[in-house]
Amino acid sequence: MSLLYFCLSVIGCAAAPTKAATQNGTFNWKIYSSPGIDFTFRYPPNWEIKEEYQYKSAACGIDPKCKGARYIFLNKTVDPRPPRVREREKLGIAINMPQCTGVKHSSLPGNNWICVFDKDPAALNSYEKIKNSFQLIKTAKDGRH
Repeated sequence: MSLLYFCLSVIGCAAAPTKAATQNGTFNWKIYSSPGIDFTFRYPPNWEIKEEYQYKSAACGIDPKCKGARYIFLNKTVDPRPPRVREREKLGIAINMPQCTGVKHSSLPGNNWICVFDKDPAALNSYEKIKNSFQLIKTAKDGRH
């Protein structure tokens, strides 16, 4: 499937819906994309990116070519739990979380991975749809996926 969009903004990107997005019900979802990051995915309109940074393991300290992995944590925009509970119990979905111990996890293309921390059926459904929407994109620098 070819990529029909490229967003310069992480939040609120708009794109022409792909056939797959129309078929799996993600055509009205937000699109994550960021300059310099070689992947994109769709996520529910009532969710947001809560944390994002470049993670480098200790192994990156000895390998100058190591770029690390982009860590992204997303969850519902409104979380009704009290702040102390939200801090202690992470619910939501993570992309490339180091040592993920979620309820369910899977590998993604390009040596990426995804995990979900919530047993709620709606969160598990979102996890599957995010996982299925995940795509590698060509980088402008080298043209590789």
